[in-house]
Amino acid sequence: MGGSFKIGRAFGIDIKVHWTFFLLLAFFAYVGYRDSNDPLTALVTAAVIVALFFCVLLHEFGHSLVAQRLGIEVPDITLLPIGGLARLKTLPDKPVDEVKIALAGPLVNVVLAPVFFGLALLLGANLLNPANILEGVGSFGEVIVYLGYINVVLAVFNLIPAFPMDGGRVLRGLLATRFGPVRATDISAGVGQFFAIAFFVIGLLTNPFLALIGIFIFFGASGETQMVRQREMMRGLAVSDVMGTKP
Repeated sequence: MGGSFKIGRAFGIDIKVHWTFFLLLAFFAYVGYRDSNDPLTALVTAAVIVALFFCVLLHEFGHSLVAQRLGIEVPDITLLPIGGLARLKTLPDKPVDEVKIALAGPLVNVVLAPVFFGLALLLGANLLNPANILEGVGSFGEVIVYLGYINVVLAVFNLIPAFPMDGGRVLRGLLATRFGPVRATDISAGVGQFFAIAFFVIGLLTNPFLALIGIFIFFGASGETQMVRQREMMRGLAVSDVMGTKP
């Protein structure tokens, strides 16, 4: 992805960060400083955002490692202000494989959430009192509780059938067993764009970040629909058609 640069590598996968991610860090650092007038609080607030996105990175590695196990190459994972993106070299051929890859990410968050909640309890934190990074970081225990809830949100939100999010990919995988990849993608993209419009409208009224996610989902669904159609069209062509010669 243009505008991204490599910060590391693990399991044969490059880890990249888009430059706009640092705008997000700067914004939350500013919020931390504005509320406290303390540079240290600004740094701690930014560190909490980094910890949040580390959970996002683990989510993407969930997808990526399952994809690798199924024989699909994963060149890189890119962190963006709206989340992470694991780039698969090819789409899975079997619908069941797409379902496995899609579910692997949220499953990571399902595992992480109780780990954070358990650690918070060991620290004596109240699970009903997470940190609010828009109103001050709070204690270390409150931050751990916050990260626990973040993982719950990541798991639940990603399972919404808003293609190309994880839930939408699960939906497409299930539909493809009956309707084939093109029709399944068309249906899933339609459902995804419905959610995208809903996110956009709700986001305009409540949270601009949600509106931005809606835009990403809408155009992501459209782009992947075109890609699947092109792939299936190429598969339907004979080698002679591609080469421009007769057998």
